[in-house]
Amino acid sequence: MQGYEIDITLLQTFGLRFDAGLDDVRDAYLRQTGQEKFQKVILDVEYLEKEFRKYYEAYATLSRQFEETGVSLDISHFSTQQIARILFNSGIYHLINHSYMKAGEKLEQAHKTNRDDLLTIIYLGILLMKRKNYYAAEKYFLQAGAVAPNNEDVWYYLAGNYFRAGNYKKALDTYEKVRSINPNRENLNLKINEVKVKLGLKGSSSPHKSIVEKITGLFKK
Repeated sequence: MQGYEIDITLLQTFGLRFDAGLDDVRDAYLRQTGQEKFQKVILDVEYLEKEFRKYYEAYATLSRQFEETGVSLDISHFSTQQIARILFNSGIYHLINHSYMKAGEKLEQAHKTNRDDLLTIIYLGILLMKRKNYYAAEKYFLQAGAVAPNNEDVWYYLAGNYFRAGNYKKALDTYEKVRSINPNRENLNLKINEVKVKLGLKGSSSPHKSIVEKITGLFKK
């Protein structure tokens, strides 16, 4: 690697030495982005989005730098799963950055390469939901739910899809399904109350407020 204009600090992002090659970078990149914490929907989870961006941008920059020095990326020896994961990662990066057209292109390519990848199916549903194609999004979520019925992300985003489409009854039922899987899901109670307001039902109220209302009622009599 002597004489190559490779950013050593970017190699260090992946825990690599100065003499690492492009294959080493790719393997480290896939290993880092394949961590368990990234095997769920990371949208709007700020620290995960930030870390994912760091790995993606380091890999993209290093790949370009290697190419500029005459070392091109040979994918002939990549496994199908490696190719699918690289495409998937690109799709997620663009989705995080709200570049929905590019995200769709990469996620579709990833899906065609590996149709059994659950996260790809979920993210395709999320992307279609964000593009207001609620019917197509529902099909992806239901497909994912058939494969992984206990995956809370599937039902959480399907409920959000129903909510955006104005199908509040289905949204409430689906949020309740999320609660049965993980009652401590962040923002879940808020989402459920939002749906109840749309349905004209009472949301959860503070017990302190109820006591105050009762006392006030007594004075009014």
